[in-house]
Amino acid sequence: MSSNFSIDNEIAEYQKKIEELKQAKVKMNFAGAFDLHQSEVDELENLTVEASYEWVDHALDEFGHSANAVLHVKWKSNGNEEFARIDYNEEQGCGTESRYRPTVYCNIEGTVAGKELVFNNECYKMKYKKEEEWDDDDYKELRDTIKRLVNS
Repeated sequence: MSSNFSIDNEIAEYQKKIEELKQAKVKMNFAGAFDLHQSEVDELENLTVEASYEWVDHALDEFGHSANAVLHVKWKSNGNEEFARIDYNEEQGCGTESRYRPTVYCNIEGTVAGKELVFNNECYKMKYKKEEEWDDDDYKELRDTIKRLVNS
C-alpha cells in the first residue's frame, strides 16, 4: 500500500505534466490564431506564451458578469527581448458603470516587433486602424481570440 506522501508526490508530478501540456497547446493555438507558419514560430527564440481566460456570471444580478483575458508573449530576437502583453478586463452589472452594457478595460503593451506579431494579421481589423482609434469591439475581438487560445 502506498503512503500518502508518495501519492501526493505522484499527484504533483501529474499536475506539473498537465500544466506543461496545456502550455504546449496554448503555444500551438497561438501560432494558429495569429496565422504564423511553423518556420516563423521556429525563428522566435525561447518563445513563451501565457494565456488565461475567465468569465464569471454574477449570481445575484441577471445582467452582471466579469471577464478577464490575458495574453503575454515573449521571445528573443537578435539578442533583444521582444514582447506583447494584452490584459483585458470587462465588468457589467449592478455596481458598475452600466448594468446593461459592459465596461471594458484593455491594456496593451509591447515592443514594436511584439505588436507587429500580434496585430499584423489579416484576421484583425485592428491592423487597419491606429491604436488610438481602437474601441470596445476591437478589444472584445482580442478577448475572444484569447478565449479560443485557452479553450480550444
